[in-house]
Amino acid sequence: MTTPELGGSYRFGSTIVDHDAISIEHDGHPVAVEPQVFAVLVYLIEHRSRVVSKEELLDNVWGDRFVSESALTSRIKSARKAIGDNGRLQESIRTVQGHGYQFIAPLLAVEHHREEPITTHPERRSAPGIMAPQTELLGRAPLIDKLTERVGPAALVSLIGPAGVGKTHLARHIGASLSDRFPAGSWFVPLADVRQPSAVADAILDAIGATRSTGVSAADALVSNLCYREGLLVLDNCEHVLSSVAELVRSLRSAGATLAILTTTRQRLGVAGERLIPVPVLDPDAAIELFVDRVARHDVKLDPASPLVRQICDRLDHLPLALELVSAHTWALGLTKVAELLDDRMRLFEDSAADDDHHRTLEQAIASSYEMLDPSVQEALCQFGVFAGPFDLNAAMALSGSVAGVNSIERVNHLVALAEASLLVVEDLDDAPAYRLLESVRLFASERMSDRPAVELAHLQHFCERAEETRQHLLSGESEIAFADFGRDWDNYRAAVIHGLGLGEVELVRRLLHALVDYADMTQQVEHADWAEQLLAVAAESPDGGAADGEAVDLGTTRAGLARLLQLQDLDRTRELLDGVAPENNLSAALASTFLAVYAGDLDRAASCIDAIRVHVHGTGGLVEATAEGVIAFLHTAIGQDPSRAHGRLQDIAATGGPITKCHARMSECFQVFFEGDIEQTLQIAAEMIERGKTYGLELIVLASYRLRDQALVALDNEALLAEKLRDAIEHYRLQGHWTAVFVSAPLVAKTLIDRGEFAVAAKILAFYNETKIVGSRSQPIADLCALSLRQKSDELAAILDHPPDMAPNVFADHLIAVLTGLASGSQSAD
Repeated sequence: MTTPELGGSYRFGSTIVDHDAISIEHDGHPVAVEPQVFAVLVYLIEHRSRVVSKEELLDNVWGDRFVSESALTSRIKSARKAIGDNGRLQESIRTVQGHGYQFIAPLLAVEHHREEPITTHPERRSAPGIMAPQTELLGRAPLIDKLTERVGPAALVSLIGPAGVGKTHLARHIGASLSDRFPAGSWFVPLADVRQPSAVADAILDAIGATRSTGVSAADALVSNLCYREGLLVLDNCEHVLSSVAELVRSLRSAGATLAILTTTRQRLGVAGERLIPVPVLDPDAAIELFVDRVARHDVKLDPASPLVRQICDRLDHLPLALELVSAHTWALGLTKVAELLDDRMRLFEDSAADDDHHRTLEQAIASSYEMLDPSVQEALCQFGVFAGPFDLNAAMALSGSVAGVNSIERVNHLVALAEASLLVVEDLDDAPAYRLLESVRLFASERMSDRPAVELAHLQHFCERAEETRQHLLSGESEIAFADFGRDWDNYRAAVIHGLGLGEVELVRRLLHALVDYADMTQQVEHADWAEQLLAVAAESPDGGAADGEAVDLGTTRAGLARLLQLQDLDRTRELLDGVAPENNLSAALASTFLAVYAGDLDRAASCIDAIRVHVHGTGGLVEATAEGVIAFLHTAIGQDPSRAHGRLQDIAATGGPITKCHARMSECFQVFFEGDIEQTLQIAAEMIERGKTYGLELIVLASYRLRDQALVALDNEALLAEKLRDAIEHYRLQGHWTAVFVSAPLVAKTLIDRGEFAVAAKILAFYNETKIVGSRSQPIADLCALSLRQKSDELAAILDHPPDMAPNVFADHLIAVLTGLASGSQSAD
């Protein structure tokens, strides 16, 4: 290496480059840099009057040693960081495309300058240490503590993790923070741009400021330079030159070297004594903090509590690189547009400030790992791109049948190889392992999938059979486990439905939807209703209903399941769907028909449906029977019959069931005390069930508890308390997208406003409510009475009722929340 002989210092902006001390100070703080970075920066300053070519820099900084252009690019990037510049702004070092670089920052003081610098060739130069990252590490405190403890003399520690998880950032932080522990020196060796395995040793020599004599191999020179130095060597991005790094580490340890070695890699070195420390993605809160912080650097402030911020971070798997890349575009595009574009994240979100292609895009980051895989493992990864969520070994095996020549042993080897390459996340090691692709990896793999129809069909068949098996557990005493299984696999069920509709597999999709309907109803997965509508539309376009061998598909189960999910929202559509579907042959039809009869005031019909419900579930002892008996108890009470039999059966089921089953028994008790007029007990149980329902994902119980609580609160005649609780409920409905529940709450809000004399605001709310045409709600009588009262007051109010405002559901929800906030505080509501 050759370095200009300098004296004095250069000053520009808030940076001082001290030639004699070989140091850089930026914003009043010392910045440690590698010798070559310092030399490149000084050479550019010395020749600031012109553009310096890459060839000139290589010749004058490295002499006759071969160094790739990418290594120079890396040093330029580090030099920019050291002086507070970056590749996007280029306020100090300008890249002149096709020519080289030029230093353009105005110098405030020049204490020494030589136009033609004198060069020297030191045998060894003490490295100025590892430069700490300029950005704060977020969410890594446990890892930092673990590394601080384990990185000591003679230690060999490898940071393992997927591309973009932040291994380099973490290694730099540890290297800089532990510099006092290693007085002999600490060196950071970037290997991302080293393409030839034989060049690894030279890259390390280059980083530590050492040279080798003619006839001495780089590996031998490295051992002689480092063998007796108790320093810290950080080898960054080792995965593509893994065998060379491993061999050099073995040589150093065999020679008795006591220096500490910290590597960052996507695969372990496989050297004896290596301690592996996995680097996971960030936890959700740390991911949000990072995203908000990076967007704020563009002078845009985001609300960390925004659901859209959390959604973006979740879809990016809390991966630091993905968060960094996307945040750089958020200030210009906005959160909504960024969320829409996440499916195109592979190439769309690019780091325009990067000086090389390493990690410029997510696609390039993942591709660098993909290209190192054997072809059969690459093919397996692409097939696994069909999974939209966690999957197990059985699911992975199910795909093997779609590819000729892949047996079970090979599939297991594929999983191991992908996990070793940090492309597959392995979870739940204490139980049956579950596997998951990060969403960015899944999108990358899916784009490269061959024979897609065969893979998608295999995925659909497997999850159809799995859903049917899980439903049997839901019907039996293993219902708690089944409930958890449905939740874990829901993303894959969604993907299977999409695959099946695209392939025209009507019968398989029908079977799948039927198996899912009970769980969808309990958790209010309203997208299940959308799938059912789509299936009916696809079947209507097919002459034979999409059945094999020309046999028509019986879509009665799909229609009944859809009716069950729509029974609280659209009675006319529910009647249409149930036409010709016998309740005695279908549980969903029985449940939907029962509620339809109650809302229509046909209590005899409701009573007859109760018997049909019991035919389907009595004696199964599972969660579905608990749900059904809860419905029966409610209906018996509502139509004035004795609910004791249903309550008794509920208690029997709850006695042997888990917490989810017990929730249904407790909910039934809440309905009973409400109909008995015990308001205080109703409010107490409803509050308990809201919290328990949220805990266990029982959204149907949450909705029922909110509705029951609000009805009970009306009897207390406490306007402020009712307004406060209604606001909490509507905020929950809005967050979950339960717009029907929002609309059903509107008449209660209107009644409270009328009691306060705020007639015009109440009229607008009722006008919008009537426009939604929500029927079958317990709030409907309240709405009718309020509307009648307003019409009798004045023609102006009647005109407001007849001209509903044009508002989207979420805007209407926001309006109700604002009105209720005013009512809770006792202030006047805004018109």
